Amino acid sequence: MAKEESTNLAGDTIIHRGISPEDFSIINSLDTATAKLVYLHLTIVEEATPYELKHDLGIDLLTLYPILEQLRAMEIFEQDGAYYRCTSAIN
Repeated sequence: MAKEESTNLAGDTIIHRGISPEDFSIINSLDTATAKLVYLHLTIVEEATPYELKHDLGIDLLTLYPILEQLRAMEIFEQDGAYYRCTSAIN
């Protein structure tokens, strides 16, 4: 996920996010709409627990855990304790 920072008139830093060509490549490689949704959500929030993803996306845990494992095995996500992070969001 590409990021740019700018400052508004009040002096607050604003982070603008956009989809990079790498993100499109990853999205196209995912086989289900749910996996694509999880990927896009994690690139925006940068890290979340399965329970946060369940709440945010309305996906039950029995559906979510296999998707997270698939994306982690593809090295798209990494797991740090209870948190999952998109590896492209870290870079």
